[in-house]
Amino acid sequence: MNKVFCLSVLCVSLTSAVFRPSSAFCQQEPAYNGKSVSEWVTQLGSRSSGTEKAQASQAIRQLGTNALPSLLWELHELVGLYASNYSVIDPIATNGAKPRIVELEQAFEALGENAHPGAPELANLFNQGSFPDIVGSMLLHADRKLAEETFVHALTNQSIEVRETALGDLVGDPGPSNALVELAGLIKCLNDETPGTNTFGRFSYADIVRAKAARALGAEGGRMDPEKRVLALLERFQREKVSVVRTAILFSLGRLGASARLALPAMRQATSDPDPYVVEQATKSIQAIESRGR
Repeated sequence: MNKVFCLSVLCVSLTSAVFRPSSAFCQQEPAYNGKSVSEWVTQLGSRSSGTEKAQASQAIRQLGTNALPSLLWELHELVGLYASNYSVIDPIATNGAKPRIVELEQAFEALGENAHPGAPELANLFNQGSFPDIVGSMLLHADRKLAEETFVHALTNQSIEVRETALGDLVGDPGPSNALVELAGLIKCLNDETPGTNTFGRFSYADIVRAKAARALGAEGGRMDPEKRVLALLERFQREKVSVVRTAILFSLGRLGASARLALPAMRQATSDPDPYVVEQATKSIQAIESRGR
């Protein structure tokens, strides 16, 4: 396969639903100052000095869109490795997939808007659950608008890891995109009880999803109906057992102010909760509602 034909195939693949460039391209990577794209990505790693990382970031910026096919090719290679062997995802090991995927994330950050042509493929990988925490970050660097749209739709994704990542990337604490969040998707996340192993200390993915959704429902300045938000939070609070989720619900009810007055009886009961954090938040939120309702 000659170089011109290979590059043409790659350009077409960038706009397709599935990116599968030929391995021949790896032998013809673009270079800058005598180093290939993959070599500059390696220089972004933890073993490099700050100066070396800065040089690598600058090189990738200079390469611009020419670096994108190589980065996407390697990302797909890691996704394939991840799919066939979950054990390679080790945040400590220096030879596992996790450190390399982090280096690729830094490369996409350096590339910035030059990664825009690859944004649809990143969104596709995110929805598939391929390194959602890191691919979501790559997508934000490449195309913020598409990223936000992707995260909104991902609130109902079948993968709880994808839902959890989407909530974190979309709404933050609070994030800049709360107005885009669809109420139905957040309520579904608020009531997520997916069984599974604990992955955040003593909390499960579902616990964290419910807590993040609860805080998102209390975001100020959004277009969501405050009364519907209060009803959803109150209904969940009355049957919620996990303290971190109960605390998050109380926090959001407090932020909703006078709209949450109907929740005051349940909140007053929470001042006798066995968990001190729940008691503290219930007290603060009651004060916030009563002061704003005068």
